[in-house]
Amino acid sequence: MHKWQGAIVSAGQEIAESIGLVSCSPMGSKPGIPEALVGAHVPLVNDELAVQLAIQATSEGNEVLARSMLCMEEGEELEASDIADCICEIANMLAGCVKRRVLEE
Repeated sequence: MHKWQGAIVSAGQEIAESIGLVSCSPMGSKPGIPEALVGAHVPLVNDELAVQLAIQATSEGNEVLARSMLCMEEGEELEASDIADCICEIANMLAGCVKRRVLEE
């Protein structure tokens, strides 16, 4: 496993725990492009490799992530712009955690 991959997995688990998600695991590589997923992408580049980190989920999944990040109950109103902001923030958090881990190695 390339050092970026290990950093991505552990950073994802750290972020999931920090926003109150009990368990989280990467989907891994699957052939083809999944349909109906939306999210945010952040590029990370160094001398060895260029990667695009992405947070992608169904609309319902993104709403769950946003609600968890904002500590909101299921019945509370959540605007689409708030969901988008949360998903972008999670992507940025992931990028920061991955960058920190890769630089520590």
